[in-house]
Amino acid sequence: MQKSHIVAVLATVFMSSAVPATADPTFGIGFTLTFGANQEVNTGIGVRIFSDNRSDRAAASLGVDYMFRTKTVRGAFGVAYLKDNAYVELTGGYHFASQNWDFGIGLGGTDTDDPTPAAAPVGPPVAPPVSPPGGGTDGSSPPGGGVT
Repeated sequence: MQKSHIVAVLATVFMSSAVPATADPTFGIGFTLTFGANQEVNTGIGVRIFSDNRSDRAAASLGVDYMFRTKTVRGAFGVAYLKDNAYVELTGGYHFASQNWDFGIGLGGTDTDDPTPAAAPVGPPVAPPVSPPGGGTDGSSPPGGGVT
């Protein structure tokens, strides 16, 4: 089987098993520290898109970093924990210029939504109070016998 057929089959399986998204994505910007085989620690700045914008949740991440020491661009994917307009992330990345893979950790800011509080329990409907005929509160007629 040719590579193109394998890719087409895998894409079809992936797309048919996808669950509709219920969360909104969000963007972030932050710092990355990378570690890799035969590499020194490298620092960078990057942008991310996260699969979820809700606080106190894990989300998938996809992004791009500019690495300062090597002056290269790194594509990154990983998992992040979003908390109060911030994120902490573990990533895998590929340096396009040096063609090396590495791992990294990231920290940055993002726009998260607070978790939705649980809805208050709903009881039976309460009818508004009804005034008795004649307008009195005790059921009696208004002064004058109700005749004008």
